[in-house]
Amino acid sequence: MISTHDMALRQGNTFRRRFRFRGLSGDVLNLTGSVIAFSAGTGCNRIQFETGRDAGLTMTPLLGEVELLLTAPQTREMTVGIVPYEIERRILDERTGQWDETTILTGFIVVERGINDER
Repeated sequence: MISTHDMALRQGNTFRRRFRFRGLSGDVLNLTGSVIAFSAGTGCNRIQFETGRDAGLTMTPLLGEVELLLTAPQTREMTVGIVPYEIERRILDERTGQWDETTILTGFIVVERGINDER
């Protein structure tokens, strides 16, 4: 089941958000063995992170928690407006060697113009 959640941030500000995922029964979703991927934006103006590879996305598997961190330089480069995003869970199917991919959260990030422009 895909959940939706919209967020807002200002250009040039650090943005941190912790997500806690639960299964259909309401229990904590154990993310052990999963790779979580975050993608926001479109085309050339896209941010992509993957747990275990990028510092901008970390997880605590047994608690079902994923933390997203966008630095001030990253948010400064985001286009003002409404930006779609998606969080995906990937689990390796050991029988086939293929990754099963499931979107677990989707929504929009409202990017507001910031006045913080030091570089």
